[in-house]
Amino acid sequence: MDLSWWELTFTIDANNIEFDDLSDTLAEIGALSTTSEAAYKTTPDVDCELALGQTPKWSSIKVVTLFDKNIDINIDTIKSQIIKTLSLPLNSIITTNTVHEQDWQENFRQEFKPQQFGRLWVYPSWHDKPTDNKTIMTLDPGLAFGTGSHPTTKLCLEWLAHQPLKNMTIIDFGCGSGILAIAACILGAKKVFAIDHDNQALIATQENASMNNIPKEQLHTLSGVEEINSLNINADILIANILAEPLMNLSKTFIQLLKNSGKLAMSGILINQQERLINYYSPILKDLNVKSHDDWCLVTGNK
Repeated sequence: MDLSWWELTFTIDANNIEFDDLSDTLAEIGALSTTSEAAYKTTPDVDCELALGQTPKWSSIKVVTLFDKNIDINIDTIKSQIIKTLSLPLNSIITTNTVHEQDWQENFRQEFKPQQFGRLWVYPSWHDKPTDNKTIMTLDPGLAFGTGSHPTTKLCLEWLAHQPLKNMTIIDFGCGSGILAIAACILGAKKVFAIDHDNQALIATQENASMNNIPKEQLHTLSGVEEINSLNINADILIANILAEPLMNLSKTFIQLLKNSGKLAMSGILINQQERLINYYSPILKDLNVKSHDDWCLVTGNK
């Protein structure tokens, strides 16, 4: 049997439905999978790692959903069901594409190429590794968390790659897939704490750590602020790639977790938000510095 799917793409008002409800609703009418992203590139928080307990709020969502092409149902019927079930306008545009298994796998793999961040390289597991002595992290996309492609992640990885991490204690606050935590381990940190409220994020971090042969005694995953506070950690570096507002709300927690002269690195900040964040942290941190990429920036400072 030919393994192929109908790929249907449409846009929906994000205020009308939560993603979990959207996914469940489409599954009830036969969808095999559903993914979403901000419909417009100007949406501020697209693809950015989220703060603890936060859900992205986009004005419009682009939804991509797959249906089995081999089932005995007309594609126009599926479209009608989507419009009716989600209460979309009758003239809603739903584009249709046929996706074959081989095409899907190849396209998926072609999308993810090796990336360089200073002395650190990120390779997908299926890509041939170089034979020279490059510092390499293996990372595959999955569990809906980052793959290193977002500007904020790039900024953080570039910054980490230029830090002398040997024997340091590092905290990755809001770890997502654990990219920054694992990078810190590979770059020489003695002990790394990856914290996130989302259990799926911790699972992704643990799986990615295992893929990179990170010892469990080097990387510790924690599920919340209370857990990390109970450990009385004095970190050399705390890095948080979340969003501007929680970066300010969590300032006391960040400072408490850093040792004297420790470094705080913050991203998930739009360039038009940097002045407010810098003004907020100026009485708290010394040697504040800003680096930017596209519309995003990284703010660093010393305790």
